[in-house]
Amino acid sequence: MPNDEFEKIGSVWDYWETMIKQFNEGDAEISQEKSRYEGKETRVFKISSSPFGTPMEIKLTVDAERNLPIFLNQKEFDANGNLT
Repeated sequence: MPNDEFEKIGSVWDYWETMIKQFNEGDAEISQEKSRYEGKETRVFKISSSPFGTPMEIKLTVDAERNLPIFLNQKEFDANGNLT
């Protein structure tokens, strides 16, 4: 595969960065804080949104040095605020 094909793939972080930007353009509340995970510096993104009328909370922890996602936690809630 030629090098230009590899360039089209992008990085894992590119995907999440695009998702965060899309949430930010909508009704989402986004916060970012510094943290540590297993001795490494991390950035934690907390996103609260209601896409398609379904309330959800997303917590994305990213290795601050390599911009690689470490883990993602997503919760969705019903109309009564109960976890689904």
